[in-house]
Parts: sequence; structure tokens; C-alpha cells
Amino acid sequence: MRKQQKRYRSFLLVLIGYLATNLQVSGQLPIRPVHHYSLDSVIAHHSFCRWSSSTKASGSSLLFEPPDESKRLVLPGYDEGIRYDEAEYLVIEVSHDNPISTVLLLEFRRIGDQADEHNWIHSRINCRIGVLPNLRTQVIFPLHYLHAQEVFLPRYPKQLKGTLGGRRMNSKEIDEVYFRIQHADHKSFPLHLEIHSIRLLADLPEPLPAVEQPYVDSLGQWNSRNWPGKVQRAKDLEEQLSKSIRQWGRRDVPPGRSAYMGYTDLRFDSTGFFHTHHDGTRWWLVDPDGYAYLSNASTGIHPNSNGPIDQASDLFSYLPPDTGYFRQAYGWVRQMRSYSFVSGNLMRLYGAAWKKEWLNITQQLIRGLGFAGSGNWSDAYFYKGSNLPYVYPMRGFPTTAVKLFRDFPDVFDPEYLESCQNYASQLDELKDDPYMVGYFLGNEPHWAFGNFNLAREMMYRNQTSFTRKALMAWLKNEYADNIYHLSASWELELTSFEELESLVFPHEKTVSPGAEKDLRAFSETMVDQYISRICESVKAVDPYHLNLGLRFAWISSPACIQAGKYFDVFSLNGYSIPDPPQTNEIAAALNLPVMIGEFHFGAVDRGLPSTGLKGVASQKNRGIAYQRYVEQGFSRPEMIGIHYFQWNDQPFTGRFDGENYNIGIVDVTNRPYPELARHIRRTNKRLLKVAQGKIRPYFRRARTMPNIYF
Repeated sequence: MRKQQKRYRSFLLVLIGYLATNLQVSGQLPIRPVHHYSLDSVIAHHSFCRWSSSTKASGSSLLFEPPDESKRLVLPGYDEGIRYDEAEYLVIEVSHDNPISTVLLLEFRRIGDQADEHNWIHSRINCRIGVLPNLRTQVIFPLHYLHAQEVFLPRYPKQLKGTLGGRRMNSKEIDEVYFRIQHADHKSFPLHLEIHSIRLLADLPEPLPAVEQPYVDSLGQWNSRNWPGKVQRAKDLEEQLSKSIRQWGRRDVPPGRSAYMGYTDLRFDSTGFFHTHHDGTRWWLVDPDGYAYLSNASTGIHPNSNGPIDQASDLFSYLPPDTGYFRQAYGWVRQMRSYSFVSGNLMRLYGAAWKKEWLNITQQLIRGLGFAGSGNWSDAYFYKGSNLPYVYPMRGFPTTAVKLFRDFPDVFDPEYLESCQNYASQLDELKDDPYMVGYFLGNEPHWAFGNFNLAREMMYRNQTSFTRKALMAWLKNEYADNIYHLSASWELELTSFEELESLVFPHEKTVSPGAEKDLRAFSETMVDQYISRICESVKAVDPYHLNLGLRFAWISSPACIQAGKYFDVFSLNGYSIPDPPQTNEIAAALNLPVMIGEFHFGAVDRGLPSTGLKGVASQKNRGIAYQRYVEQGFSRPEMIGIHYFQWNDQPFTGRFDGENYNIGIVDVTNRPYPELARHIRRTNKRLLKVAQGKIRPYFRRARTMPNIYF
């Protein structure tokens, strides 16, 4: 294995030497060129790599054609004289002509990390980055992100989303950088990539030249591909949208449903607000009038689906002037100028009345498909105007100036309690609204992306905090004020408990079993302080509505379950197939009902090149997967809500963070995908009987494909 890796390294040394010698790059840091390898002989030893025969002005490039996703190129590190610590950015300029988005994986291995029993050296940090088809792209990795305090990379022009995982290191510790293509079906979509340059830069690179042909048409659709349902001419949009509304819309409340979309065949006590109830067999939501209610909804019911246009306007065949009512289609996302084709298309049809028409259209579609309300991040204009139940995503999660690990605040700082109280005040204007089912406290906290010992992570940072002082006091109590017993347990030479306030663990230090145990126990205290202060604050302002929890990305550690004891409903996001993740253990541990905050399935057979977190073979299979997931989920006695992510498709060139997934119930022209809509309607008609156990939940499995996501 190591011999093979050394061959890859030799090849990359030749590549970097060649590029450093032959490419003129402004701001490039010095990289030692290697000239004593024969290019031809190195290529001969790597059947999946060869020099491109391109004769374009940009010069020669490397064609990377691995037989499978395990094959990777190896960029050398410090032992080969490459000084990553003198650079700010690693920039790899690539292109590909795959018909789908391609996922690149960068893996950083640290000096001194040892091989496992299979002689495999695992990376310390890994980063997934998406690249659009047929678009030359500068894949940019900011080297200071090796600190692992962020989960998502910044959005760079024409680059798709970047996500990061692993444990902290710094650029001085880089031994090798692995580069490979990940998560593509090489039988259907051969793996290949053209590498034009690899650079270490002190500053962000200059943007690439404008493309010759735009990628997106005037309606926001992919220019170079056709598919069933694509609007070929802008003038046909109104007719096709009207046809879709007639097919899938409904104006009135379905029979057998209450004013709040509860089931009139099943009634419990009423309180005037949504609440939970266990009937001895299963959990239910109960609407304000006392009728049983199941929260089946779509998230993100919104008239806008913005994507950045800064330094990317050449990708679009047409953007309207930023004047009049079209000004509402423009906006800012994360300090980037953006445009929404979803709202822009409605403006082309309805002019200044576009938003009122959107509300009318969308309300008909929601009722026609059988949804019982709206999910997270839905537009206030919709949930206030539709007379349908909704959930509220709370804004401005409590924080402090000092962060202990990722987004975890200094929870013993008095500033934190003040922040919780300010955060809770936003419920004051909603506390009397009977249509609000409840509120989500937040979404996918980054500290819970992995099973981290929070107190130990705090000790890796050289900063003072109120929580460190609380740890010192806690340890002083645990060890009966005996510093020598603590020193022996932690295998350190400490003379006072006060030293703990400034003690910093080296990144590479192995923590003693005693220290690990103590810090893990104190982490529970940190989590308890973190969540109890929030929940007490929101209940003080709004005692009527349901606390729906934190929407964890997954159950990564016992800390997630621990937090749940303060919720009314435990929520998590459930990206799994064919069924939701296991939830019975959560319900049993907490004696709470469970809600799936989001899930989805995407395909690449229509207008977008990425599937999202779970991929299936076609739109038909999206419908099959939806019906299976939702019916199997609601057949569980603890399940009271399942929300699909999301209403709109994402923009072809990526939303604010670079996601460009085919996950919408409706496309960019506001029309439902018929194959998916058919199964949604069928499922929603069956939910009550499925939940009561009167009919068997749908069990057919969808045909899957590898997930194309970033």
C-alpha cells in the first residue's frame, strides 16, 4: 500500500514540477520543481492518469481516469519540501464532461499518524466539494479551515458546496494530501476529471475568464439538456403552469378534516392549541379543536429560491433589469448578490401581483397534494395567508462572544442567559396563534456533527472562559480539593486547580483515561446548561406551543438524547432509505413523540445534475421512495410528524452554500413533478389508517443510485 502511495507521490511531484515550471500564475508560492523523473516513465506506471492531448491556449493538463473511487492522487507534504504553512489556499483547477455534478474529495493526512491493521493511513481532515458539468472550476480550499471549527466551506464563484469533517490539525502538520473522485456510479457515469493546475496561493485566485455559452436559460433551466416537462419557450410557461394547477390543485378543505386539518373521525380533549397525546397505543398531535392531527408537510414553501450571481453572470442567458417588481427577485445571500428564477418566472406572468398569485397557486397545490400544513423555513406570507398549520423556525440561536467548540457557546457566561432571553422574546408575537403547531429551537448544531467530548475540545483552545472556571470548580469538588489525586488521574504535573484555567492540550496529546472520563462527564453538564437555559426562556414567553427541539442532523452521541429531556417533541433530520432512521429507542429513553424535520430523495433524469443526500434512479422512483418512507414512518407509534425537504428545486448553479439538488416537489417553473406528486397525494390520503394500523404501510422499494451531494 505504501509503495503504491509513493508511486502516486512521485507522479504528483512531476505534475507540480511541470506546472510550476510551465504555468505563469500570479501570486503562486514557490513549489520545488522536480526534473529528474522521466514524465513518460511515470505515466507508464499510472494507467488511470495521462497527459491530455489538448491544444488549447491554456496548455496541457492531466486527465485523471481512476477505475474506481478508491484510486487517489497523492500530493506531497513537508518531507518533500512543500511548505503549506506559507500559503492561505490550496487551489486545484479542474473540469469534466460528466453529465452529472462530480464530487471531489480532499483528504489531509497528518505527520505521525499511523497505519491501521490493514496498512491503511486514514486522513485527519476530509473535505467534499462539488463541481458542475462542463464548467472549468477553481476548487478552493482555505488552509485555515484545517482547524475543524467549521463544517461548511465558504462559497466561491462557480464552485459548489464544500463540507468538512474530521479532527483539528494545522498546515504545518500536513504529511500528504489525497485527491480523488467520490460517490459516482462509474458504470453509468465514468469517472474522469481534467486537472489544469494545482497551486498554493497567498491570496484568492483571480476569477476565470467568462464562458462562451451560458449554462442557464431565461427560465432558470439547464440550457444544454432536454427532459420531459421542460418548458421549451418562455411564452408557453403560463399555459403549462395552468395545466399543472388544474391537475394537482384543490381549493377547498378535504372532507373529513377540521379547520386545522385534523381528522374529524378521531377526537381527544381540546386546549385551544396544538398539543401531544398518547392514547395508550401511540402518540398523536391534537389540533386546537381536539382532533387527531399528523404533521405531514413540506419545508421551504417559499416564493424565492435564490442563487448567487456575483462573478457568475456569464452563466445565465438572461437576467432581467433590477428595477420595478423584478427588484424583488434580487437579493443578498451571505454577502453575495443573488437572483431567484422561481419568483422571476412568476413576475413574468403576473407582474406586480406575482406574490398574491403565488400564494393562491401554492395553497391550491398544498391542499391538492394532501399536505396538512407547512414545514420549517416556509415563508411567513404563506403560513399567515393560507390558514394552514405551520411550524416556526426560531432565529438568532443564543450564543456568546467566546465559542468553546465550533458553534457551542460559553454556556456559563452570564451573557448566554441574556442571549437566551432575547432569543425567546421573538415568540411573544406568536404565542396566541392557534395555527402554530410549535417551534424548532435550531437546526443541526455543528457541535453535534460527531461524537465529540466537548470539554476536551474546549481544552485544545488557548482561551479563558466561564465554562473553564466552572470545570475547575467541578473538578475541585469531584477530587475533594486534592490536586495530587487529579494529577495522578490525568497523568499531569499540576500544583493547583487554578492551572486548569490556562491548561491547553497539545493537539497530538493522548489524554489519559481518567481525564477522558472526567471531561466526558463534565460535557454532560455543559449540554445541560446549554439546553436548559434555552428551554426555560422560551417556555417563560410562550407556555402554550410545543417545543419541537433542535432538529439534530443525526443521533451522533448520547448528548443529543440528553438534550431531549427538555423538549415536548424530539426532532431529527432523517436522511435514510428506504425507511426513516430508528426512532423507537429515542421515544423509549425520553417518553416523547418524534418528528422527522426533513428528508428527501433526488434523481438526475430531469433538469439538475445532483441528487441530494439520497439518490434514486428516476422521478418515478422518487415517488416510490417518498411513499415508502412516509408510510413506514407514520406506522410507528412514536411518529407524529414527517416533513419533506423541500418545496422548490434548488438553483442549477447552486443556492447560497452551493447545493444544486433535484429535491423539489416543484421545479423552477413552480410545477409539481407528476410522478412524485402522484405518490404524495396517494400517501397523504392513507396516513390516518396507516397510523391506526388499519392498513399495511407501503413496502415497495425504490431503485437507488449513488448519492451526488456535497
